[in-house]
Amino acid sequence: MYVWGARARPHGQVWRHWSLGSVLQLLDGYPAEEPDRLEMLRCIHIGLLCVQEDPQLRPRMASVLLMLRNRIVTMSPPTKPAFVVPTGEPSTSINKVSVSDLEAR
Repeated sequence: MYVWGARARPHGQVWRHWSLGSVLQLLDGYPAEEPDRLEMLRCIHIGLLCVQEDPQLRPRMASVLLMLRNRIVTMSPPTKPAFVVPTGEPSTSINKVSVSDLEAR
């Protein structure tokens, strides 16, 4: 979880904002000049490319380094991440029998 100022950004919000076209809201309240904000958006874009559900669509490490070093590189739009942590309360399964808690390894 990232904390900027007093607000926390739960996992999953980045993809939700990206897919809704409101990714700039993630940077609201972050004290950065315009060039820094653009660089942060590039890093978000690259990060989403690296966690795409289809491994064949994920960039190789050499491509990631190229994207990070060069601003001229054209990046494809990311697809849905392989794993998105739901926000809010833990949900029960469809049959209402079990509850799954998501934890990092």
